[in-house]
Amino acid sequence: MTGDVVVAPSQPGGKALSDLDLVHRLSNGRVDLTFGSALDIFGGSGVKYADCVAYNAAAMRTIT
Repeated sequence: MTGDVVVAPSQPGGKALSDLDLVHRLSNGRVDLTFGSALDIFGGSGVKYADCVAYNAAAMRTIT
């Protein structure tokens, strides 16, 4: 469904922290990205929860 709205390629969820920058850049900030099983708190090894929190905190500082 996202592929019908967004011209950029989409995937069900992020697999690496760098996906946050990619999705933000390609969507001009209009698409949010979720992480599920890639997160370390769910047994994944692709993304650390603490890194996601830090990324979002830094992003919020640039917005406000």
